[in-house]
Amino acid sequence: DDIIVLGNSLVKMYDFIPDVAYKISVIENALTFDVLPCDLVSNIENEVTFIFLSNLIFSKGYLDVAEAADCLNKTGCSNFRLVFAGAFMESPDDPDDLISRQESFLKLVDDNSNIEYVGSISGLDKRNLLISADVLLLPTHYHVEGQPNCIIEAMAYSCAIISTNYRSIPDLIDETNGF
Repeated sequence: DDIIVLGNSLVKMYDFIPDVAYKISVIENALTFDVLPCDLVSNIENEVTFIFLSNLIFSKGYLDVAEAADCLNKTGCSNFRLVFAGAFMESPDDPDDLISRQESFLKLVDDNSNIEYVGSISGLDKRNLLISADVLLLPTHYHVEGQPNCIIEAMAYSCAIISTNYRSIPDLIDETNGF
């Protein structure tokens, strides 16, 4: 009867179906938990903390982020911390050598003391990660990406956002709050 999408940029996903425009409603995505004022205390450390907080699906760019951090470390720019939180998941758009790419990621984590993989987290662990974070990285091209909750959550905790201009992400990010 109705089609609900999370942002204006997702309406065009239904262009292939004739005469459904009148059925489409946009209901903006939102944070699903409370942020306490004490959670928003500034991080005054010299070290920048980057996080990747999403399922580790190849097309979401986790390996790209780890390789970029490894390159920074090799050039001597290592005054940062990078934390990956999420479960490895498969997707129909994965490359054929997915297992070797996951192994490459885990080797990069092992080889770099400032890169950490904490697995899937929730609750207090997730909150503490968001409190400690300065920047969320999500260079996604995941084929069914919409408005990633991790972006909404990171924005609620005053993180800068670096992501791709893809799907409905531009409904969340513009030049005033991210790249």
